[in-house]
Amino acid sequence: MWAVKRLPGERMWVQVTHRDGDRLAGTLDNWPVFVHMNPGETVKFHIDDIIDCEFVDEDRSGGQVA
Repeated sequence: MWAVKRLPGERMWVQVTHRDGDRLAGTLDNWPVFVHMNPGETVKFHIDDIIDCEFVDEDRSGGQVA
């Protein structure tokens, strides 16, 4: 969850494209309400920021995290 001043936070769906230990990067896959970003932008975050994940492949090789 990304911190937003005076708000509870913002959840975003991200297609993970890179992992280096506990640091991840990916492509934003939705329109955030409070954070001024657009789908397709690169997002960098820590693995502890992940709240949920959705796998699109049976072998769990592809999917999204929120």
